[in-house]
Amino acid sequence: MVQGDDAMRPALTRQADIYRRLTRLVSAGAAEFGREACDQMTEMPVRPTTGHMVGHALREVDSAIRAVLE
Repeated sequence: MVQGDDAMRPALTRQADIYRRLTRLVSAGAAEFGREACDQMTEMPVRPTTGHMVGHALREVDSAIRAVLE
């Protein structure tokens, strides 16, 4: 069983990879919105507006990806 910092390492590595790809393929702004969503999901204590703010950030990422694909 993986505990402590080692338990978070795969998730953090994947988040860093997604951030780099968003920056390179979409935009720096989309990457920052993605990073902010991840940061808010791990923030404790969870705030009442966390779900709303994460949803907004991910909609921005989605919109930026769709704009690139068009």
